Amino acid sequence: LGGNHQLRSAIMGDNLYFEDLKEAEDSSDLDLAELEEFEVGVEKNVTKDGGVKKEVKTKGNGHRRPEKGDKVFVHYVGTLLDGTKFDSSRDRGDPFTFELGEGRVIKGWDEGVATMAKGEVAVLTCEPQYAYGDRGAGPTIPPNSTLKFEVELLSWQSTKDLNGDGGVIKTVLQDGESWEQPKPEDEVRVEYKVYYNKELVLSSPEGGVEFCSKDPPSGVLPAFASCVTSMKKGERSKVSIGPEYGFGDQGLPEKGVPPGARLKADLTLVGWKTVKVLEGNIRVKMLEEKEGYQKPNEGSKVAVDLVGSLEDGTVFDDRKGHAFVTDDEQVVKGLDKVVMELKKGEKCLATIPPEHGYGDEGGECGGRAVPSAA
Repeated sequence: LGGNHQLRSAIMGDNLYFEDLKEAEDSSDLDLAELEEFEVGVEKNVTKDGGVKKEVKTKGNGHRRPEKGDKVFVHYVGTLLDGTKFDSSRDRGDPFTFELGEGRVIKGWDEGVATMAKGEVAVLTCEPQYAYGDRGAGPTIPPNSTLKFEVELLSWQSTKDLNGDGGVIKTVLQDGESWEQPKPEDEVRVEYKVYYNKELVLSSPEGGVEFCSKDPPSGVLPAFASCVTSMKKGERSKVSIGPEYGFGDQGLPEKGVPPGARLKADLTLVGWKTVKVLEGNIRVKMLEEKEGYQKPNEGSKVAVDLVGSLEDGTVFDDRKGHAFVTDDEQVVKGLDKVVMELKKGEKCLATIPPEHGYGDEGGECGGRAVPSAA
C-alpha cells in the first residue's frame, strides 16, 4: 500500500492494560401474520380477510419461521367442518414435503405454514378461496368447502436465490450457531466438495481454506464468496451453482467438466476472523476476541506484546510488555489507532500503510532500520 513494503504488527493482548485517567397476491397475507402473536388455544386470523385462521395446539421452538422457497416437512390431518376426515399423512406414516410460497399446495397452506415455528402443531381453517374453491377436489371435498387441517411443522430446509439470478441457490442442511454472520471484509474459513454429474471434481484441503469474501482469491469459486455472508458458524449448505459462479466458459477439462456446466457443492462455514478497516486503510484482523466493551481512549496508559515485520516477513521489532500512552506520539500513528480498537486480552494482526507508519522516509525501531514507504 503505497510502497514496496508494508508494515505489519501482531499485537498480543495478554499484557494489554489501560487506565482511563444492534408476496402474496393480496397484501393480505403475511403482513398481519408477522405482527400477530398466536396464543395456544386462541383462534386468530392469518390473513386480513379472515380467509385463513390459525389456532395453536402446541407451541413450537424459537422465533424462526420458514420463508418463501424453503422446503418444509409437515404432518397433517385434513377434515371437513363436520369432522369427516378426507386425508392424513399420519395415517400413511409419511411426512408431506413442499416448497413454501411456490403455489405447490392450496393457498391457505402457503399462508398458514409460513407463520409456524419448528415443532408447532396448529389447526388451519381455510375458506374455499384459500382451499379448492368452487371446484372441490374429487369425491371427498365438495365445491365451496371450508377445510380444517391439523398441521405439525416438523422441520424445513432454507433455500435462497442469493443473487436473484438463479446462479447461486443455497439450501441449508444443518443450522449454524447463534445469529451472527460474517461481513464482506471478514476472513472466513470454509470446507467444501464440488460435484459435476455426481462426480467429485474439487474439494478443500483438510482444515478448509481461508479467504475474504469481498476479494476472494482465484482458486475460490465465486459462488462461495456469495454464500458465506448469509451463513452462520458451523452451518452446512447444499449449493447449486450456475456456470458464471463456477468454472464459467472454460469448464474444468481435466476433471471432465465441460464449459457452461452447472455444479453442486457441499459447503460448510467453519468460522471466521473479524476484520476491521480503520481510518487511513489500516486493516485489523482479529485473532482472539474477548467479551466486554471497554477499550483504551486517547491518553490511556497501555502495555502490549508486539512483533513488527515488513511485508516480506523481515522482523524489525519484537517486544513484550511495551508500555506507552496512546495518542501521545510515543509510537507510530497506526499503532495508536489499532490499540484503541482492542479490548484487554485481545490479539490481532494489523496491516499499517506507510502514511500511518514510518512514512516515505522510513525510520528506526529498536536499533533496526525500517525502509522508506514501508
